[in-house]
Amino acid sequence: MTITTNDLAEASIGQPETRAATVDVSTVLDSARFGATQWVVLAFIFFTLVMDGFDIQAIAFAGPALIESWGMSRGALGPVLAAALLGMAAGAAVVGSLGDRYGRKRALIISCVLMGVGSIASAFSTGPLELAVFRLMTGIGLGGALPNATALIYEFAPKAWRHVTTSLALIGVPLGGMLGAALARWMIPEFGWQALFVVGGIVPAMLALLMWRALPESPRFLAGRPERYSELAALLNRICGARKYSQNSAFVGGGAAQSGKSAVSAIFAPEHRRETL
Repeated sequence: MTITTNDLAEASIGQPETRAATVDVSTVLDSARFGATQWVVLAFIFFTLVMDGFDIQAIAFAGPALIESWGMSRGALGPVLAAALLGMAAGAAVVGSLGDRYGRKRALIISCVLMGVGSIASAFSTGPLELAVFRLMTGIGLGGALPNATALIYEFAPKAWRHVTTSLALIGVPLGGMLGAALARWMIPEFGWQALFVVGGIVPAMLALLMWRALPESPRFLAGRPERYSELAALLNRICGARKYSQNSAFVGGGAAQSGKSAVSAIFAPEHRRETL
């Protein structure tokens, strides 16, 4: 018996279409156990925020030695202190928003690179104006790191652990300030004020390199990028510990990026309003 093309076409009529399974990424993450992937993310975020706190306070600890070394008044150090604060405001607005558009991981790496380069360059400053420029650069990294770091751990953490892990990560900021105080007391008399900025630059630079290799991107961000569904499927399979998803799945739950809303509108949506406030 010969089967023609027309026969196949007629036989296919009435057959149900095979549809890709719909996967709500938010539901998967909310119900997942707190496993190895989340611990890796938490560790990276925690140490990033420790260095954030360290670099915020570094100029205050180095200030007395700078005044003595450069023979200037306390008032002359004001613009240097203000430069870092101005940079933090700009970083929170500019680099913070990059996370919504290009991914938390990429924005966090950019922040750590800015922190590292700015801090190391600060160690080689020859005057307050030059130091203010480098502290401005450092401040942009500091300001960009905090919102992207907290958003990333918040997005990865299962619902039952979300507030606990976010709080644990944020402890890194004051802890970094305490660490800076302890190191400054020893390092500045031994190696000069420059040593504090070198440490504050090398560690974020190393973190940026490690994050580029080992930090996963936010699954909610990936859910809004169909071209990265294979990466998302592999990540969700790793979180769940089973091969449940493929790049052919229909992923939903990508938040602001997927809904078409602005990030500000999305966080004040009814389902997120309580947490936002």
